[in-house]
Amino acid sequence: MKFLSRWRFTIAAVAGVFLAQTASAGSRPGDLVCLPFARGENIFTSRKSPDGHVDFCVQQGPSGIPKVILHGKDVPLDDQNPITDFSVSDDGRLCAYFVKQPDSRYESIQIIDTNTGRRLSDVVMWTHFGDFGWNGSGFYYGGYRKPRQNESGYSDERVLYHRLGHPQDQDQVVYEDTAHPKRKYLFLATYDHRFLLLHILEHVDGKAVGSEWFRREGYVRAAFKPLQGTLAPGRFFLCDNAGDHLILFTQYKSPQGRIIDVDTRHPEEANWKEFAAGPILDAESVLGKIVVVKARATGGTFATIVSLGGKVEKVIPTEDGSAVDIQSCNRRERYIFVSTEKAGTKRFFQYDYAANRLSAFN
Repeated sequence: MKFLSRWRFTIAAVAGVFLAQTASAGSRPGDLVCLPFARGENIFTSRKSPDGHVDFCVQQGPSGIPKVILHGKDVPLDDQNPITDFSVSDDGRLCAYFVKQPDSRYESIQIIDTNTGRRLSDVVMWTHFGDFGWNGSGFYYGGYRKPRQNESGYSDERVLYHRLGHPQDQDQVVYEDTAHPKRKYLFLATYDHRFLLLHILEHVDGKAVGSEWFRREGYVRAAFKPLQGTLAPGRFFLCDNAGDHLILFTQYKSPQGRIIDVDTRHPEEANWKEFAAGPILDAESVLGKIVVVKARATGGTFATIVSLGGKVEKVIPTEDGSAVDIQSCNRRERYIFVSTEKAGTKRFFQYDYAANRLSAFN
């Protein structure tokens, strides 16, 4: 459910893709295996197929009939860890995903149209695990130069921008750091595309350290500016932005978790303001508010909805002793999805914010 990869689905090492066919009433895809998410009226789900694979599907609205976009028997989806390596554009029309390159440790990025199931001609080579940052007529991604013969390991990753319909050799380098060739880059744009956030990861002495950067959206050549100024232990997960302010969830200097407000005009750590204190297990953005997940004293977890002003507005009604999970959604969306798990049984719901009510979603 976390930052930068909330709507992506693991695709195993295969070279070909068998694309979408509409499911008839008699062949409706099976049970959900993870939280749905929405883009406008398009709702995307991962469902267990009769042959035991997981199919990736789209449907129009909560009562729509799911249509298979990717068949699990041809592109196996991992239902144990389903939210990586797959990204849907802001309007829900395009899906970009990783596919293993034949006879290579690298992957390529391919794209399908969710309405027609047609695969676009764009193929981006020499990538390996990462993120997509959709923006305008293309997306940001992490890519490598074509490796030399017998070269091992991954190094010299760069952040590039691919414009749909253009060849990869025209992709623009947005960020690179030749002095630190082993670093990994993760990134996304805020919902209003005001900021492109770049999260730099590096392992030092066996421990992960990270630094998050930002830049104003709309200027592909603009320089990244440091958010915290130096690599620091821990990760920072974007919840939302309110104008110039970024709301972030982190365990940095707070093992129990905390939510901080960072003014991008004065991003120095001394100016950070604590939005909510721990213990916090998770935090997500929902319709311009923050969902804060905490542990129940009696077991399981519960979730509250907090305004960007820090006021607790609602407690989502979930069963005592159950663990709750919520799919983030930005202010453009109208559908919110929640799952609960208790005694090994997972259930999925659509959440009505106005009524503070859950209804079963299948």
